[in-house]
Order: sequence, then structure tokens, then C-alpha cells
Amino acid sequence: MCAAKDDAVVEYALSRSTSSTLVSSYTEYLPDKKLLEEKLRELTDLALEMGEIEETD
Repeated sequence: MCAAKDDAVVEYALSRSTSSTLVSSYTEYLPDKKLLEEKLRELTDLALEMGEIEETD
């Protein structure tokens, strides 16, 4: 993540990488805080149901 990019630097950095990191999309803003909270709650509930995490007090 970066505030600005230099195409040549990005291309060089990605070509030198040993991992298969790819960028599928780029967003310059965050979704609404309420939406993020709702999605986090949904994912937490799902993980609890699947037994992937334990409920804390």
C-alpha cells in the first residue's frame, strides 16, 4: 500500500518478487465504518458457528 506510485518502481519491484503477489483492484477510500463493523460481526459469527474461534467474555 502506498499513497503514490511510480509505474517503473512498481513494475521492477513486482518482477523481482519471489512470491506470486498480484493486485486485483485498487481502492483509494475505506467503506463506511458501520459497514465494516457489520461485516466484521458477520465474519466473527460465522467463525464461531464453524468452531474456528472460541467466544470470549
